[in-house]
Amino acid sequence: MVDFDALAAELRGLRDSVAGVPDTVVAAVDGNCIFADADESIDPAKISALAAADLGIARQASELAGQGSLNQTVAFSSDSYLAV
Repeated sequence: MVDFDALAAELRGLRDSVAGVPDTVVAAVDGNCIFADADESIDPAKISALAAADLGIARQASELAGQGSLNQTVAFSSDSYLAV
């Protein structure tokens, strides 16, 4: 059982303590959105699905390259970052 109030508090704490984090989305590895604290212009379901795809591809690339376990992926855009 997910304690959504505790999760919301944790995400607010993250946004308050890390400069430049405007939105947060928590997603399962299958791409389902668990919780989002994001602007209305962001579709958490789409972000969750894309994050799951990104994670899957990065894990396979890391495994095929024989370079150990994947730790994270980061997408850099002109105005922001997406960390998975």
